[in-house]
Amino acid sequence: MISFLLIKIKPRERASLNYTEALKEKYAAHPQIKRIARHRHVPKHVFNEQNKIRSIKNKEKRKDTNRRIHSKPGTVPIVPEKEKRIIKEVE
Repeated sequence: MISFLLIKIKPRERASLNYTEALKEKYAAHPQIKRIARHRHVPKHVFNEQNKIRSIKNKEKRKDTNRRIHSKPGTVPIVPEKEKRIIKEVE
């Protein structure tokens, strides 16, 4: 069973999800079903927000590399993404 048991859904939707899961199990060996099952389907607004966030991150990365290229060597340090997110270290 899927993890949608915790979410309150209508009986018609539950029946639909159960049916699709049964079909996935029945035809699991078919290559196209494997491909469809591998992909994560998300709502349109979530997908669009992910694309916006991805484009913003790419813009920041591109700006950092351009700043590094056009400045004196060693003045702009390379900081890993994990360290960028650290605000304060507590001992």
